[in-house]
Order: sequence, then structure tokens, then C-alpha cells
Amino acid sequence: MDENLKPNNIEPQEPLGADKPQETINSPIEQAPEPVVAQAVVPQTVAPENFKLSPTFKLLGQAIKIFKSKFWRLLGLSVLPLVFVYIFLLLWVFLLTLVPYPFNLVLLFIVFLLPAFIGSASFVAMLYVVNDQENLSIMKALRVGFSKALSFIWVLILSTLLIMGGMLLLFVPGIILSFALTMSYYAFAIEGNKGLKALLRSSSMTKGHRGAILGRYFVFGISIVLPVMLVLIVGIPILIQSPETQKLAGGIVESVLSLFLTPISLIFGYLMFKELAQYRPIENFSPSSKSKKLYVFLAILGIVSLIIMMASPYIIMAWTIVMVSKTNPMINSDGLNNINLQNELSTQTTQPSESHKRDTQRINDIYTASIMLGSYFSTNGSYPVSLTISKTTDSDFVLRNTGPVVPSSEFNDPLAENGWYYGYISDGKTYTLTAHLENEGDKMSHYCDQQEKDASGLCIFKYTVKQ
Repeated sequence: MDENLKPNNIEPQEPLGADKPQETINSPIEQAPEPVVAQAVVPQTVAPENFKLSPTFKLLGQAIKIFKSKFWRLLGLSVLPLVFVYIFLLLWVFLLTLVPYPFNLVLLFIVFLLPAFIGSASFVAMLYVVNDQENLSIMKALRVGFSKALSFIWVLILSTLLIMGGMLLLFVPGIILSFALTMSYYAFAIEGNKGLKALLRSSSMTKGHRGAILGRYFVFGISIVLPVMLVLIVGIPILIQSPETQKLAGGIVESVLSLFLTPISLIFGYLMFKELAQYRPIENFSPSSKSKKLYVFLAILGIVSLIIMMASPYIIMAWTIVMVSKTNPMINSDGLNNINLQNELSTQTTQPSESHKRDTQRINDIYTASIMLGSYFSTNGSYPVSLTISKTTDSDFVLRNTGPVVPSSEFNDPLAENGWYYGYISDGKTYTLTAHLENEGDKMSHYCDQQEKDASGLCIFKYTVKQ
């Protein structure tokens, strides 16, 4: 064989046999100087320097074309979550009148979770329909979607925690992560990456192209949002004069447009994902342990951020107590609160009477309601309005029917069965809470409004807050 590989073996006088074997022997010698084999076995590990994502309007045109070709399946999968949302909302409103507080909050939680689960399954199903080349039916796509919905939700939760953790680090890292993780859902549905791996895959494949992705999503959003805003702000008011009808028509237009815009925006992102995946294939993806540890750390920071957000209502409530103590003259002059009141009664030489205990509960209830009203004002910017006095003995007591601000079963005068009540009146900016006290002497005297007594001579405890 060594002699056959010498250069003189190409001369015709050598007994190399027939022409075909000679060509077979000569071929590798002629190709040997070219590193063809080396190029075939060494894949590209990074995208070429000249790689660029397709222009925005080219991607948008392709997205619309795909949407048209799979119109009915994508439309059906878009309608499904909206239908279930409206069904569950109507069900909750109906059951809200039958289920007492606080069990109605549990019902609200369930009503929220079920549409979220169905929406996730529908989203995954749409991705499979977009990526499928064999005309996958809606039912088959939904079966796949429901089987992978929980895993998709886990990816969604992780990405949210990472972004929240980044926001906790002076905001900018959260913005960067929000674009680094834009391809996580596609990496999950198209390539089968689960959990943290989907996030790492998205971060890896978008590296160096996040500005381009941001720019394309921005132009896409502007090209979609501007026509919609023109319809909602200009078109509807011209065609419809009634404000109530305008609001209704605007809601209908938004719902209908979302049926089209949701799948188109999904396809738009899918096309960018396919281009990025072509130049950074999954075979070359190998996340480092450093990246994994960083993402775990950010997820923990996200949990901390979530805890802070959940605790914020209680922080607001504490702040409200401080502000109330500063703005209410009765509290400023006497330095009183419900704990002080209990201490005062406990230091009396004789055991507090039942009437004193009831007065203590009344004042505590009023202070508790004021804290809840402060929290309500912080969220809504105004207090529940009642221009005439609303009583706890009324079936339509405003603080139970709005929010509710106070629990229906707890905020009642101790002698409610005898017609005693708490009162509330407000113009939305200020409010007054009132209660009748059975005792006005000794330790209770500074709680009694000496200027106002009812017909039977009982003093009225009045609590007013002004913004």
C-alpha cells in the first residue's frame, strides 16, 4: 500500500488495474491538501461576527404569513383562555354572595389559578402549532399543552424571580435579564429545556444580540400599538358619543385585537429564536457552573423581593398608624391608643365592669377600622364615599360592601342586637367613625365628645381623619 501512495503511481505504466480502482486510489491523494474533514467535524461555537437578525418588518411579514396559514387553530387557542377567564369571573361573582369572608378569598385564589393554568397550556399549545410542520390539530396541541403547563409555569416563575432579583440590584440588572430571558419559553417548548436550563439557554443564545432583540420588539410594539391607540382614542369617540358605550366598545375592541396580536407577537419571537438557534445550536450549549450559581443567587434575591412586596401592606398599615397618630388631635394631646386604653382600665382599683369592657372593644374596633381605611386609601387614593351616615346595623353598610374594608362578622357594636351601631361618613377625602360609649367618667372621659350626645345622653366617640 505504501508504494501505491507514492506520487509516481499516477503514471499509466504502473499496473494499477482498471480505471475505477485507479480513480479511487487517486481521489484521496488529490483531496489530501484540503482540510475538508477538519471543517466537517469542528462545529461553530459562536455566531459569526457578521450575523444579524432579520429586520423587524421582514420578521413581522413572516409572522403574519405563518399566522394566516394556521389562522383557525391559533385563533381557537387564543379564544380559549379568554372564555375561561370570563366563566370563572362570573362564577366567582355568583359564589361571592354565597361564601362568607374569608373563605371567599380562597375562592378568589382558586379562580385566579385555574385560568392561569389554562392560559399557560394554551400558550404552550400555540408554540407547538407554530413549530409543527404536520398540521397539528387543536386537541392534540392542547393535550401537549396541558401535559407541559406546570413545567412552563415553573419556567415562568423562575424567570420572574430572576428579574425581580435583578431589580433589587439597583434596577439595571433586572432590565438586562428581562431581555436575556426573552427566549426562555421558546427554549422550553421548542428544544425541551426545563427549569433553570431554559433560562440559561436563552441567556446564552441572546448574548451579543440583546440590543437587537430590544430594538425589534420596540419597533414591533410601536407598529402594532399606534394603530390600536388611534382606533381607541380617535376612532371610537368619533363614532360613539356616549361615554359608557365608548368604554364598552373599547373593551370589546381590545379583546378582539388581543386574539390576533397575541399569536402574531408569539410568532414574531419564535422567528427570532429560530434564527438565533441556527447560529448557536443546542448541541454547543453547555452552561457553566458559575452561571448556574449566579442564577440561583438571583432567584433567591427574587424571593426576598417578593417577601418585601407581600409585607408592604403591613408596612403601609404601620405607616398609617404613625400618620393617624400625628394628624388626630385627640391622640396627639393624650398620647392614647388601644393598648394604652387597656392599660388604663387594668390599673383601676376595681375590676372593670362589663360596660367598660364593651367601651374598650368599641374604641379598639374604631382604631382597627381606621387602620384598614388607611390601607384602602393608600391603594385606591380615596376613602369609600358615604355622604350620609352609614351604620353597621344597615344591610348596605358601606365599609362591608366596598372592598370589603372591614370583615362583615367582626365590625359590629357589642350590643348590636339591641340596636347599637358604629357609624361612618365620608366625602372620599376625609372620614369620621363614631361609636356610642356607655361610660363618660373616670378613664373614659377623654374619649367622649362632650359637644355631642345622643338623645338618651350617651356620649359619642368620634374619630375623624383629614388628608
